[in-house]
Amino acid sequence: MRYRKVIEAQFAGIAITEAGIVREANRRVAGLSGYHQDEVIGKSVLEFVADESVEAIRERIAEGLEGT
Repeated sequence: MRYRKVIEAQFAGIAITEAGIVREANRRVAGLSGYHQDEVIGKSVLEFVADESVEAIRERIAEGLEGT
């Protein structure tokens, strides 16, 4: 990925998603989620969202607005 070094250098957790699936994630996302970095890739973003936010995130994914 073109921006891998920039993403990895961040203190914040950063995940790149497509249609609700994690395509890239930095180590911080892995640390926050309790998964190894490779395990995060390919999972649904809904697995990392609080229960009360699932429906709102599902709507954003359906509208193509995830991450905005």
